Amino acid sequence: MEQIVKILKEQGICPIYEEGFLTFSYQNINFLYLEDERDKTFYSLYIPGILKVDHTCKCDVLEVTNAINNELKIVKLILNGEYVWAGMEQRLSSETDLKKMIFFSIDVLVLAYELFHTKWVHGRALN
Repeated sequence: MEQIVKILKEQGICPIYEEGFLTFSYQNINFLYLEDERDKTFYSLYIPGILKVDHTCKCDVLEVTNAINNELKIVKLILNGEYVWAGMEQRLSSETDLKKMIFFSIDVLVLAYELFHTKWVHGRALN
């Protein structure tokens, strides 16, 4: 986790560390990094709480998330409780360039976030 904090700070991002997780904001989007104490090679970065979903639109939300999952493949949008989350999980090897992985993850998650909002707003306008 210390390496990730250092990399983010070098880029002008101010992460906040709490026990077991890290939060930060990038392009006005909140991110969550979860550390797995039992497996230090497991990397997981999320955008939590993209949209609060009520029962009346749950099926429509799942259709949008599935379309984006099929389109992007490497990032997954899920329904976590009442909220849509975007996440990227990866097993890190000793050769992984962590800085590249972090910013690739951020870019892909931002793309998923933007696609979700575009498809959701466009789909709602059609209804």
